[in-house]
Amino acid sequence: RKHARVDWKGRYLKFRNEVPTFRLPFMGGQIKLIRTPDDVAYCKCRLRADLLCADSQRGVYLEVDVVSNPDNLSLAVVDFESGGRSSVTFSPDTGAVIREKKLQESP
Repeated sequence: RKHARVDWKGRYLKFRNEVPTFRLPFMGGQIKLIRTPDDVAYCKCRLRADLLCADSQRGVYLEVDVVSNPDNLSLAVVDFESGGRSSVTFSPDTGAVIREKKLQESP
């Protein structure tokens, strides 16, 4: 059986370039304008929670510089897109870290 060749250097370069950037409606590495109140900013890169959970010694360090916060913008790590049910949110204004777990889809 022949193994597919993986371009690790190319994958790392893409990861390195996209980690500090946001998806639409925000583009680039800075959010300067918020058009809709309570809008959500998603990072372009995704973290593989399954791999992080497999080895409890692994972790991720993420640093965000909030120069000014025009609309109480928070930073969240969620796993909803892949069928997960939890999130961790950081509010720069209050310094609060909130961990949430969705119990059901509707009340």
